[in-house]
Amino acid sequence: MHAYKVQSAIQAVRAPSLYISQKDIDEGRKVEAEQDIYQERMAALGKEWVELQAVRIEAKAMFGVKGYDSFKILDEKIGKLRGALWLHFWMLGAYAGPFATVDKSPDRIERNNRIVYYVSEEDEFSQEIALAVSEIEKYFSDKIQMRWWQFQ
Repeated sequence: MHAYKVQSAIQAVRAPSLYISQKDIDEGRKVEAEQDIYQERMAALGKEWVELQAVRIEAKAMFGVKGYDSFKILDEKIGKLRGALWLHFWMLGAYAGPFATVDKSPDRIERNNRIVYYVSEEDEFSQEIALAVSEIEKYFSDKIQMRWWQFQ
């Protein structure tokens, strides 16, 4: 259940719609306002990830290292998203000093946008996330069913 919540939170971070106030735009704070929005979204994802970490530690205690490691791919996807967001803002000039050269090639932007922006459950990064969650399901499905059956 927690893995599904993390999956949903990842997709919420990637939601392409952003509300940036006209005031922020007029004051030249568009990039900073966008950063604030993504920071809030990542904080919500972080909250869900913390919950999943508790389950991950329990899985390690109950099923050993393999139980713990079954969450590794999902963790890597969160890292990939975090890196893509950093690159997104780097390309917008948020972290570059006045003399920095930033590669803003259309190909680089497009590749990064495939991670940053949710298009559908069929987009490449959504499929990677779904695969990561399915690896968790695959590892635990028989173990959970077995334990559930024991309590009947």
